Amino acid sequence: FNGLIRALEHQALAWCTPEEALEYPLAPADIPLLQAFIALRDARLTDSC
Repeated sequence: FNGLIRALEHQALAWCTPEEALEYPLAPADIPLLQAFIALRDARLTDSC
């Protein structure tokens, strides 16, 4: 990515890890998606070793 980020729809922007994102007040529908992403990422990391 390049350029400047701008908040258009949300209050603030922050770069964080997926685990750190779980500490933010997420929409209820976003939580299972983020958890699934973390699980898939971890599975791929385990498979690549």
